[in-house]
Amino acid sequence: MPRPPLGLQCSGHAWPPVLSVLGLQGHGLQCRSGLHARPPVVGFTLGPPSSSPPGIDWSQWWTYDGISGPRFWGVINPAWGMCREGRRQSPINVDPKTLLFDPNLTPFTLDKVTVGGELVNTGHSVEWRAAPDVPHTVNVSGGPLSYAYTVTHARLHFGERDQQGSEHLLDNKAFPAELQLYGYNSQLYRNFSQASGQVYGVVGIALLIQLGERMTPELRVLLEGLDTITYGGKSFRRGVKD
Repeated sequence: MPRPPLGLQCSGHAWPPVLSVLGLQGHGLQCRSGLHARPPVVGFTLGPPSSSPPGIDWSQWWTYDGISGPRFWGVINPAWGMCREGRRQSPINVDPKTLLFDPNLTPFTLDKVTVGGELVNTGHSVEWRAAPDVPHTVNVSGGPLSYAYTVTHARLHFGERDQQGSEHLLDNKAFPAELQLYGYNSQLYRNFSQASGQVYGVVGIALLIQLGERMTPELRVLLEGLDTITYGGKSFRRGVKD
């Protein structure tokens, strides 16, 4: 599995399709293996698009270091030009000195339902994907969001060292890990693919994770089977009927 992100990088997607708002409201989250999350930072980090010339799979070629790292994403594939040209890209460094307090900002609301899914080692990160065509979905609303968004997948980024692994930075400091939840605007669109090309179509909520002694049952369930997907392409299914 390639080295996880260790700092501030650009995203391969253009600005308009994705809602990107910063917010520091929320509740702490106790996580697996002694991790606990700080209040969330909302943004988007969808990574480079998967469009590739015939015979070349760019989605497997890009990395976070060297000649295939973020500084070259906009060069190795023209479809990722926003990595070179964009000025409003994510992840970002959250500078506390530039934040403005919003007294009207409400906490996020997340549906408390159980859904099946699949934990996948993508070769770049660990990703949880909600099972399709399930009777219940997890929706998130509130905070700076004007719509309800259905969560479709989540990505866990971590580093080779405990002190550095998050994509977003807070006051130029990285966190040991970062959990990113992604969803589509289910009030206006039918699915993630349709919403991803629209303004306010997709939202990403990033939880900055810190090391701790206590664990959260929810994250323990989310990452169940993690030790079975050591290599890229491996997956673990839970609560999904074949």
